[in-house]
Amino acid sequence: AAVLETDELNVRYILPSLPVTALVVTNFFRDQLDRAREMEQLIESIEGVLNPFRGTLILNANDPNVLRLATKAPQASVMTFGVSENSATTRTTSEAAEGKFCPVCGQPLDYDWYQYSHIGKFHCPGCGFSTPADIDVNLDQIDVDDRSFSWNGQRFHSPYEGLYSMYNAAAVLAAGKLLNIPGKVAEYVFRHAPQPAGRNETFEINGQNVILNLIKNPTGANEVMKVIEKDRSPKQVVIVLNEREQDGRDVSWIYDTHFEKFMNPETRAIWCTGTRSGDMGLRLLYGGWDGELNLSSNLKETIQKAVASGDTVYVVATYTALVPARNAILEEVRS
Repeated sequence: AAVLETDELNVRYILPSLPVTALVVTNFFRDQLDRAREMEQLIESIEGVLNPFRGTLILNANDPNVLRLATKAPQASVMTFGVSENSATTRTTSEAAEGKFCPVCGQPLDYDWYQYSHIGKFHCPGCGFSTPADIDVNLDQIDVDDRSFSWNGQRFHSPYEGLYSMYNAAAVLAAGKLLNIPGKVAEYVFRHAPQPAGRNETFEINGQNVILNLIKNPTGANEVMKVIEKDRSPKQVVIVLNEREQDGRDVSWIYDTHFEKFMNPETRAIWCTGTRSGDMGLRLLYGGWDGELNLSSNLKETIQKAVASGDTVYVVATYTALVPARNAILEEVRS
């Protein structure tokens, strides 16, 4: 057995070349426009290889752009997964959303509720395309703060914070159901999953927490902003914005990210560094930040000064900045 986590752009090469049993698709979000192009073009590249696919599509029932793949795979079986309403669910959204129009007939979609971005419960008033009524694996009894949920009479704990992590867990449970893997196995995996570097990774320095997170597109970054917003303790925020090849040269996505979420009295200072620190600083000023704002080209020095404040420090960094930021934090841990 092989489980492959693959870049979206490689699906069109992998699916025709390997005897794939199941294709799991979690979501589609705009990301690295200069590399992946517009989301519609990316989805079409996957749809183009689905017609002969005879395996099982395991699809996020709450993402219309994922669910549409089933319409292009007439020979495939389809399983769906989702997450039910919870304390984080909203009736409206101001986040960047690509799921505004029906992928079948083009009419505007109606949403009953949103989890984040365009993920939610939807239906098309024109052709009836909608979130399935009978989702195969639908998590319920969601406790966002406790990171717990239920499915099939069993209680689980998500290894990571955020609703997006619960969607990943739902995808795992759906794949397990297809392969007849007991729920207790998934529960064990969730309980023992290692903390990925730079994914809400917490370091302690003399009793002070420093939390590191990767950001790379509006939707993922907005979920990180929600984590920072929930912390009402005095804090410093360090934003490391690079524009190297792996990051994507186009940094316009920062204007679709709600940095305003942590613009509150508990945020003592914001530090901007990286190759586009000036652009980041300007974005914060446009967002209405009138507190302490520091711009620097020296990442190590920036983190040193933020840590020296004694406050909780949140460091958010793009791809090429993540490892240097982590190394700078580790130097402070060891010093």
